[in-house]
Order: sequence, then C-alpha cells, then structure tokens
Amino acid sequence: MQQVALHAIEEYLARAADDDLTDEIAERGARRFADLLRRLGE
Repeated sequence: MQQVALHAIEEYLARAADDDLTDEIAERGARRFADLLRRLGE
C-alpha cells in the first residue's frame, strides 16, 4: 500500500514539474512573440 501511495506522489510531482516547465516555455514564447510584434510595429 505504501509503495502505491509513494508511486502516486512521485507521478504527481513529476507532472507538476512538467506543468511548471510548460508554463515557463509558454511564457518565454509569449514574451518573444510580443517583442517581435513590437519590433514589426516600429
């Protein structure tokens, strides 16, 4: 039972880390896109 619970927690933490990384990548992409639009507007 403890092994199952531990495995579930490990999977949850791995998904949470992936979600954080995805958010960071999306934020970086949005900033680059906004910068590109600003430069095209100059």
